[in-house]
Amino acid sequence: MSAKTATLRVAVLDDDSGFVHVLIKRLEGAGCQYRVLSGPVPVEELAAMKLNALVVEPSPEPSDSHEVTLYDPNILHRSR
Repeated sequence: MSAKTATLRVAVLDDDSGFVHVLIKRLEGAGCQYRVLSGPVPVEELAAMKLNALVVEPSPEPSDSHEVTLYDPNILHRSR
C-alpha cells in the first residue's frame, strides 16, 4: 500500500512581481496548488480556502529588511 501525499495549498499576498514569479515557479515545480491574492481578503474567505500556508508581504517600513510571514490557518477555526 502506498501513502498518498496531500497537495500543499498556498496563497500569496505580495505586490513584488519578481518575488511572486519566482515563488510561483517553485510552487509549480513542487506540485503545489497556489493562489495569488491582489489585496486584503476577509478572514472568512481565507478560512474557506483551507490553506496550508499564506505568504504575506510585511507592511513597508523604512528599513531594508525582508521577511516572510507564515500564517497558521488553524487560528481561524472557531468552535460553534
